Amino acid sequence: MKQILIFSLLLFSTQIQGQLGFTFPETQVIFNKDVTFGTVHGYLEIESDTSDTLPIKWIARIQESMPSEWVVNFDDQTTFYPTIQSGNTDTFDLIPAQTFNRKLIIGLAHNGVADTASIFFSVFRVNSPNDSVIIEYQFRIARSGSNSDTTDTIGTGTSVYDLQKQNLRITAYRNDNWEVSTNRTVDQLIAYDMLGRQLGSIKNNNQLMISSNEAAGLIIVQAIEEGHVTSQKFVACN
Repeated sequence: MKQILIFSLLLFSTQIQGQLGFTFPETQVIFNKDVTFGTVHGYLEIESDTSDTLPIKWIARIQESMPSEWVVNFDDQTTFYPTIQSGNTDTFDLIPAQTFNRKLIIGLAHNGVADTASIFFSVFRVNSPNDSVIIEYQFRIARSGSNSDTTDTIGTGTSVYDLQKQNLRITAYRNDNWEVSTNRTVDQLIAYDMLGRQLGSIKNNNQLMISSNEAAGLIIVQAIEEGHVTSQKFVACN
């Protein structure tokens, strides 16, 4: 049986991005707030690696478990979008040699509802949809008086909480199908493709099988455990 090696994009994101003409210095930001905090805003930066103006396209995907009371807005510094839904997409021109990097700005009105959910964006050159970078804005909104950590975290991949305190590991490989596993049973495992379509989900388990016909070269895996979400990206290299 032919096996295809799987490499975590957390380790190779800088190398892959460098071939695209643009780079995200960080691909994930985690917002830790409670419901007493008003509308939550933050951003990730995108920088040009070329002297040419690049037409850039993004596609949004909102985690299906996000509360219906939450309202997400987005600003790519060309257009402001007062409400973002899964599948929303648009383009902007990334201009080189700017004094400041372009910011992709997210906003969340939680309307007093505590929960944890992520908004993902696939970002790519208009003519190269198969060469994308996945960025994640993760919101952890706690109940009032919960004594939660309210320090925001920017980083490329799995949260510090999940890796250091809980030692949760996600692995994936592909034979005839994708096989995703964690080193212990979690509340839920979810997998998405690069366009944000859900490929599979299982609860109270540590293994998830996905048909290779449904998943191409890249998947995003989320492991949910005690309200904490660990996200990791995997790419298949022939």
